[in-house]
Amino acid sequence: MSRGRKQNALAQRRERDHVDVTATVLEGAGHLDKPVSVASVPRLSRIWDETLGTGMAFRPEDAPLLEQLVFDLALAEECRANMIDEDGNPSPLLKAKDEYGNVHMVDNPYFKKMREVSNDTLKLANDLGLTPVARARLGLTQASANAVNLSIQETILRAMEKNGV
Repeated sequence: MSRGRKQNALAQRRERDHVDVTATVLEGAGHLDKPVSVASVPRLSRIWDETLGTGMAFRPEDAPLLEQLVFDLALAEECRANMIDEDGNPSPLLKAKDEYGNVHMVDNPYFKKMREVSNDTLKLANDLGLTPVARARLGLTQASANAVNLSIQETILRAMEKNGV
């Protein structure tokens, strides 16, 4: 049993510490280039960048699902844009006349399609681990991600100090 304060696991230690920094390949980490079908369309490319970034967290076999996710997000955006009326308000209902000239309110087809596509997109995002609930279920919480980042930063800083950089 030690006496005194407990050492901080993330504290910087000097002099006695030895850090060997070598290039490593992260096992299990994937890499996925942006598919040509996405990269060739600016709107899809923008959605890919905003949603998936560099694709570092994915493997090539995830490509078809990710392409579908990006396409669904673009389709939902398009439906949302077509639902906005001239005043800038969303319009889930439209006025329609029947054969007798009577005005009825009917569902906006864009609203219905947007809801359908949004549900599909959410299911895909959950399957791919892109939602907070999915990440929590996989144990990829923000705290653990921050701890890994801090550990990497400290290792680099200690190596730099050792080398006099």
